[in-house]
Amino acid sequence: MREMSKSKSLVMNSGQMNARELLQQFQIQDTDLQLIRQFGAQKQVDVTVLIDDFYTWLENQIWYEQYFSTGVPPAVQSLQCDYWKNFLLAQVDDSYVKQRVTVGRVHATINLPVTAYLAGMNFAQSWYAQLATKISPNSNECVALLGAINKLIQLDSNIVMHVYSLQSMDTIRRQGELTSRIVREATRVVRTAATGDFNTFYQSQDDTDTLEEPINRMIDSLKRFSEENEKEKWLKSGIADLALEMRGGLQIDELGNNAISFLAQYLGAQVGVLYVVEEDGTATLNAGYAHNPNKAKTKVIHPGEGLVGQVLKERSVIRVNNVPQDYINITSGLGEHSPRNLVVQPLVYDNDVKGIVELGSFQDFSDDQLEFLNQVSESIAVAINSALDQDKMQRLLKVAQQTSEKLQHQQQELETANQTLGEQAQALKQSEEKLTAQRDMLEKSNRELQLKTHDLERQKAEMELARRELEEKAAQLADSSKYKSEFLANMSHELRTPLNSLLLLSQTLMANKEGNFTEDQVEDLRVIHSGGHSLLMLINDILDLSKVEAGKMHIVTDRVDLQNLANKVHEQFKPLAAQKKLEFVVTTEGIEKLSFYSDQHRLEQILLNLLSNAFKFTHHGSVSLTICKPSPDAKFENSHLSATNCIAFIVRDSGIGVAQKDHSAIFQAFQQADGSTSRAYGGTGLGLTISRELSFLLGGEIALRSIEGEGSEFTLYIPLEFVIGIHAPQEQNEAHDAPLPRPTKRTARIQPSPNLLDPSQLALAGRKILLVDDDLRNVYALSKVLRECGVLVLLADNGQLAVEKLKQDRNVDLILMDIMMPVMDGYQAMREIRSSISNSIPIIALTAKAMNSDREKCIAAGASDYMAKPVDVDNLLSKVKTWCMH
Repeated sequence: MREMSKSKSLVMNSGQMNARELLQQFQIQDTDLQLIRQFGAQKQVDVTVLIDDFYTWLENQIWYEQYFSTGVPPAVQSLQCDYWKNFLLAQVDDSYVKQRVTVGRVHATINLPVTAYLAGMNFAQSWYAQLATKISPNSNECVALLGAINKLIQLDSNIVMHVYSLQSMDTIRRQGELTSRIVREATRVVRTAATGDFNTFYQSQDDTDTLEEPINRMIDSLKRFSEENEKEKWLKSGIADLALEMRGGLQIDELGNNAISFLAQYLGAQVGVLYVVEEDGTATLNAGYAHNPNKAKTKVIHPGEGLVGQVLKERSVIRVNNVPQDYINITSGLGEHSPRNLVVQPLVYDNDVKGIVELGSFQDFSDDQLEFLNQVSESIAVAINSALDQDKMQRLLKVAQQTSEKLQHQQQELETANQTLGEQAQALKQSEEKLTAQRDMLEKSNRELQLKTHDLERQKAEMELARRELEEKAAQLADSSKYKSEFLANMSHELRTPLNSLLLLSQTLMANKEGNFTEDQVEDLRVIHSGGHSLLMLINDILDLSKVEAGKMHIVTDRVDLQNLANKVHEQFKPLAAQKKLEFVVTTEGIEKLSFYSDQHRLEQILLNLLSNAFKFTHHGSVSLTICKPSPDAKFENSHLSATNCIAFIVRDSGIGVAQKDHSAIFQAFQQADGSTSRAYGGTGLGLTISRELSFLLGGEIALRSIEGEGSEFTLYIPLEFVIGIHAPQEQNEAHDAPLPRPTKRTARIQPSPNLLDPSQLALAGRKILLVDDDLRNVYALSKVLRECGVLVLLADNGQLAVEKLKQDRNVDLILMDIMMPVMDGYQAMREIRSSISNSIPIIALTAKAMNSDREKCIAAGASDYMAKPVDVDNLLSKVKTWCMH
């Protein structure tokens, strides 16, 4: 049925539709009305049978329970009987038109989907067609009758759809405003969280806005994770730094000084001392921080004496708050004062106390500080034990050396006393006995060294355990990045679903093919469509930035033809230059190689951003793009770049320029030169950020030269040889969201076409297309576009219903298949169609949540082609036309 295919507007007369002019508009002759009357007068044409068949069909529709859960009231059935009897009488006058207007208003008031009304009209037309074929054996008469019925049904449908369209404009406007508010609020919260401020929460924008709870729950989770991560980072950093202070085989005195100084400074203590436990079980003062050892009451402490002695005895930490004034003083050049809080920590290793740390502070020691002190206590004890053992070994070696020297001296005495053989033999015997004793002593020392080696191996194992714990923390950080990426992907899907219907409806209504909108209404639709495109650009920029930050932006290298690139850029911006009355020149200078290898798509994206900014901020003068060799005195931040191995793309303008103090700020995300720039020129401040990051991925960089009020010069340096090992992004375990279609940044007024049907509509007229989608907004928008091209649209809101409809009627030219649907999703539905129904029907997959691998998954499931939402009307119709003709 093609009831919405005409582009003529409904005739209006003082707010009322005129029956006579409507008949002329839809080319309905008296002979057509006479054919309908003759058809309705025949006995076989029983309207009550039509109504019974209609309600039998109606009970199987998905929206039946929503609007007629208690059954259809008899009064409604009676009104419908009167409606179709009146239709067969074919007395088309003003009262006939008024009755159709009333039907449209009732349907719009109860929010009955337009698809439901159109489906009912399709059913009635099909019912009449089947009956007419049986009654009228003459094919010419049957065709004339069906043509008359089709014209009158077109007239009825256009009257009702006119009422629907008046109400849909306000609905679209409210929906667009709500979507914009939701996006602004979500952007505000996410942007604030990105700076590390987790005290800003999302506020619901409407009763239907369900984002408040999940977003605020995410912010709370990020806040807790950040606090725990900072604590863990502080602990691990302190442990690692302390280990550096104690490495290198230090003597016990140097080791004690390094350890107590680091602990006091890292924990914010103003005074501290370290005791080493001797072999006799006493604790000896070894080192101090801001402590006068001459004022110490005793330097040797026995178990149970004072706080240090008690810790030595019990091997447990002691905390003291509100320390008395005369306990100990912290002195400086200006004066002295007593600390208010003390902590005494045992240093235990192998179940023995090797040392004791005492710290004093003006402030309370926090739980994190005490936890840190507890964690490092064993490592300090191990270091003290190793230093003591090393000192002991040094003493043993010194004794052995002295013994060896003594033996040598005795040997010299034996040589000089060589005169008597008996004395010499006795001396040799004594020497052998002493050498045997020395050997035994050396063997004992060797055994002790083996034990120390075992202890060092155990310490190595403990360090390996600590390293594995750090790797686990790194994995947790990677998971956090994954959750962020998945959140952005879900946000992209939630935003693209309403954007698809908003952009499609606003674009088709903006064309005003029926001519029933005023200029102000068309302008309102243009504003809605432009706002939707701006929102789409913002989503694209945020997703691109998140991909670059996550390191998952992939580079695809190919040969770049510089002349083709220059021509393409010139043609793309020439209309804008003419519109703004600016001189625009693209030139290539002194380049020997007119092609090189890089990612052309990303290169064009950078040049598009730089030139768009140049035109945006230039009101007089010129904009130019020069492709040339870098200047010999050019300076590069990237050490891999030089004036001989790269190419320069220089974008110059005579615009407002950038102040010197803002040269760095404009490359930061969400920032521009100042707040007034954003209000005056628009934009999110992401363009230059993304451009700079993309230049890094391509192995290049961007340089800026600008004077405020005199224009700007942005230079993009790209290497002539792309090295994958240097520039390729690292792979991460994250969810990937494919890019949204990049909308144009220019708008133009769309004028209604004077032709009834354009070539695409002629090619699609009479085609039958099955539209499978569970979102009524998308169903309405897409079916409206297709019906305007003369397409007979069949509807299904899930994959299972689509399969059932195809089994009943396989005469379908093409299928538009959504992916994410209830009951049966698009993947399963396509596999079912290919395996049991048809391998030849073209299937175009449509989805809002488009991952990088979705295209391959759709093709593998049986799709012929693939489009990501929001779809462009021209691209959609082009694909549909191609596959239908194929």
